Amino acid sequence: MPNHRLFQPAVAFLTLLALGLSSCSTGFYKKWADKETYGILRKKASKVPNSGQAFLDITPPPPVKLEELRKSMKKEEFLGDRAYLEENARVISLAEALDYAVHRNRTYLVQKETVYLAALNLTLVRQQYGPIIGGGGSTTKASTDAVTGINNLVRTSTLTTTGNLGFSALTRTGALLATNLTTNFVRFFTGGSDSGISQLGFSLAQPLL
Repeated sequence: MPNHRLFQPAVAFLTLLALGLSSCSTGFYKKWADKETYGILRKKASKVPNSGQAFLDITPPPPVKLEELRKSMKKEEFLGDRAYLEENARVISLAEALDYAVHRNRTYLVQKETVYLAALNLTLVRQQYGPIIGGGGSTTKASTDAVTGINNLVRTSTLTTTGNLGFSALTRTGALLATNLTTNFVRFFTGGSDSGISQLGFSLAQPLL
């Protein structure tokens, strides 16, 4: 007679692993995607003249604060009687005007985002051809009441734990290799009996064309 208690360590391990994989937040994946994408862009940026960190960054620039611009402290004679209108007006230099025109140009920002998305798509292709590990799990507790005889209430409680761990990899020939391990464990609190089932699946798919 098999000892069902041997399934308990495996179930606990798969459940913890599945919870760990599923608990990754969107912020974690965003940081990972940015790290991979900017890594690709930095390698290619070395071949592009005058490119730097500002060239790679797709974060929109902050709005221009007028209070930070210098003021005109003199009146221009060529304005005549209307020179007073320009007194204390905000002034930007030619270099600042060119900087604002380039780095806040919508077409320029869209082109930078297009380059970023192209590198991001490349990371997706790399991931598809690399090993992919996934997992999941759930735990459910259920109770049922049954009346046996007169004034005799019997409650049956069960704890069901399910865990699965999968691995897949896409080869250069287009073949998809996949494995999946699934474990189901059921414990009956009434009577102290346990049952567990584990399944290991393997598949290999190769397109004909």
